[in-house]
Amino acid sequence: MATDIAKTRDKIQSEVFEWLKTTRYASTSLEPLTGGSANFIHKATLTSPLDDGSIEVVVKHGEPYMAVAPANKISVARCNIEAECFKALSDFTVTQEVDFHATDQVVTFHASVRTPKLLLYDDLTNTQVMEYLPKSTNLKAYINWHLNSAAPAELKSQCHALGKAIGQYISAFHHNTDAKLRETLKANSQMQSLKHMINYDWMLDRVGRFPEILGDAKSIFTAVKEMALKELEHEKDLKITHGDLWPGNILIADVSLQQLSSAETPVIITDWEQAQLGSPALDHGEMLGELFAFHLFKKFDSGLWIAQGYMEGLGELGEEQKWRNALQIGVHLIAFGPIAGWVAEDEEGQKEKGRVVEIAKELIVNAWEQKTEWFKKGEGNMFAFLI
Repeated sequence: MATDIAKTRDKIQSEVFEWLKTTRYASTSLEPLTGGSANFIHKATLTSPLDDGSIEVVVKHGEPYMAVAPANKISVARCNIEAECFKALSDFTVTQEVDFHATDQVVTFHASVRTPKLLLYDDLTNTQVMEYLPKSTNLKAYINWHLNSAAPAELKSQCHALGKAIGQYISAFHHNTDAKLRETLKANSQMQSLKHMINYDWMLDRVGRFPEILGDAKSIFTAVKEMALKELEHEKDLKITHGDLWPGNILIADVSLQQLSSAETPVIITDWEQAQLGSPALDHGEMLGELFAFHLFKKFDSGLWIAQGYMEGLGELGEEQKWRNALQIGVHLIAFGPIAGWVAEDEEGQKEKGRVVEIAKELIVNAWEQKTEWFKKGEGNMFAFLI
């Protein structure tokens, strides 16, 4: 199987290289990039630089199957959907600024959130050419390296600004009224079904894995799943959503926040191929769930700082939306927390997973029953800013 996948990758790489010769982006080399499972992604070194001097671009190619598992079929509609998102958002940027002290001077941190610049999309070959961001990393790796448990409290304001800019950006996307984009996203029903399955079916599957912890909440979990299914029945009430909004799909320069000052810091939201009509809570729950996981599993305060900024960036929310977001964070922590590699796969790691799963269960139960008092004390207090 591994040999077949390697042959497939080599064949696709050769075809993409030849296709690039027919475009402005003819290249001297193609280098496979890590990340992503559905598409073939390469960094291309151009034979001649672009107008801005760039000599590298990203080339993303889709086939009617998953790149990491060619036996698994998947619609190429995802490629057109991502390209349409890039086009709709090409001129949209959200910036947050905050002043902070660095040595003996005050400097300004500018977080500027946008999508990658789409340079070319060919719908006949399902291939995109987009800007390459050198010396960048995804936000999950960034938090692990630059904002871990050793991160000083002085970085709280920058973390808050970063989260707020991301929250403002995705909130504006959810409220986008572009009729063409909405119609395009309607076609992504396959991803809509997948999104539901990996959240609510996986949440219920965890009851079997942690029966002593989750068994007493199974009826509420089932009710949450049924509620989410009913949401999909009312298409006119659904918003356009990213579909896979988590720190791993957000790029930022791979230098410390202290160094990201006095100049615009691009924060790039990538991988829009799962964009779909849905509840905004699924985007918020995934993003915030991952940020809370940094605090719950690794004791990183930065996870909470960014999450608090993100919530502020969403602006004024109705009561039902607040409860829905809280529910979805719990769903994400239960569905993905035990499998995401947060802790070692040993006895102690299993205990830690159980501890986090139990907190997530309480979050779901109390959000479902809308018990505000739980959020004012104990473990619930860390979630107080959600309500």
